[in-house]
Amino acid sequence: MKVKGYKGFHKGMICNGEGKHKKQYALHTEYEEPKAELCRSGMHFCENPFDVFGFYPFIDSHGELNEFAKVEADGSIVSDGCKSACTHLKIEDKCSIPDMTEEFVHYVELKLEEFQNDPETDSSMLDFFDYYCIYDDDCAQYKNIKDRFAGVYGDHNHIVIKESKQYMTVLGDSNQIVAIPMGSCITSSGFMNIVVCENADAYLYSNGQNDNLAAYGSNSRIMSAGDCNLLIGGEGCHIASTGHCDRIASLGDRSIILSCGDKSATTLKGENSTGVSIGEDSKIRGKIGDWITLAEWKRGRIVSIKSAKIDGKKLKEDTFYKLEHGKFVQAH
Repeated sequence: MKVKGYKGFHKGMICNGEGKHKKQYALHTEYEEPKAELCRSGMHFCENPFDVFGFYPFIDSHGELNEFAKVEADGSIVSDGCKSACTHLKIEDKCSIPDMTEEFVHYVELKLEEFQNDPETDSSMLDFFDYYCIYDDDCAQYKNIKDRFAGVYGDHNHIVIKESKQYMTVLGDSNQIVAIPMGSCITSSGFMNIVVCENADAYLYSNGQNDNLAAYGSNSRIMSAGDCNLLIGGEGCHIASTGHCDRIASLGDRSIILSCGDKSATTLKGENSTGVSIGEDSKIRGKIGDWITLAEWKRGRIVSIKSAKIDGKKLKEDTFYKLEHGKFVQAH
């Protein structure tokens, strides 16, 4: 039986493979392997598009955006409910993060259709686990929720917000949330949550760890106070990060990023943007015309701060830089 799903890759559609082996994939191509065993052999994929981000987050450890695609699995297929492995895999169309978000919304809608007669779908908003919910004007959960404010206090929940100006607090771990309306405001305090705001004027705040946060509508605001978070903003976004080892990218023009945590990697993908990365052992890159600022540290103290405009000559675009001896040098 064929199974539709999603697969993640590093830049260039390269998969980690098992052990030290890497495998090159291509769109609209089919692949075969002799056997399928989770984490050992076969080709891996996820049926839930957001589960893919647990293995291939928005941004990899080198600061590069990971890549994603729709797949169709066949042959021998094994699954643990989150990750699957198969012996025959067809790579179909490539998916951006917005594409994966739309696929997640569709995935949740299908799950709700499957569970429509299950009493668990009408349970309390408190202390739930593995819950599927869509908030809209007809959502029953709104009856006792003042001012359209909702709380997620459990783990592994899958939520789509369609009601305008929704405010939500996420205190559990491994939750997957999409907010479609303009002006959504989401606060995340858990571990390994995935939160995506689709439209403009969104506010995202996280003091958790290992979160994937994206607000790719225009003029959004993202604040991260936890460590090892991955942050993506759209046009005109403002992103502030104080956590260590955060990886940050702005995909639109006129964006502003401030990163104060150590070992962070900041990427400016749009034009006329500004990036400040002053944590120890941090790096930044951008497009021609973008302004970047870095700090140099010695013995736990800042000894130099320098700003420059990427001109394509002295400073190349799409190239990571750090500050050494008061000068910009390429970083790996």
